[in-house]
Parts: sequence; C-alpha cells; structure tokens
Amino acid sequence: MKRRLLFIVATALSCVSFAQNKMNYPQGIYMNLEEVNNHTPSKDSMLNWEKRTQGTIKMWGGNDYELTCDDHSESFE
Repeated sequence: MKRRLLFIVATALSCVSFAQNKMNYPQGIYMNLEEVNNHTPSKDSMLNWEKRTQGTIKMWGGNDYELTCDDHSESFE
C-alpha cells in the first residue's frame, strides 16, 4: 500500500514539473508583465549577473547578485 501511494505521489509530481518546460520565450529584456504575456521583449540586450563580494555588500548593502549589461547605452530604471 505504501509503495502504491509513493508511486502515485511521484507520478503526480513529475507531471507537474514537466508542465512548465513548454514555455519558450525569445531572449531579451522584458520590462512589464504585458510583454511577458505577449512574448515580446522590449530590449534585445542580454543581462549578466555577477556575484558581489562580501565587502561590497557590507559597504553598499543590497542583494548577493548584481545585474550588468554588455551594452552600456541601456538604462533599466
């Protein structure tokens, strides 16, 4: 009985995890929810994330990661 219950739970969880793999979005930067729903990014630049050092986190505060862009002409504020 325990094996059947474990099998049913494992099957249900695997179906849920495969359901999210079907979303394919074009690469780019999405600035709002409408662009995400329409699959149309407003900017074509690629963002990179860099792990910040403990010194910069203590000095300036904020998150563990910092977003940077190769194209310095873009403003994301």
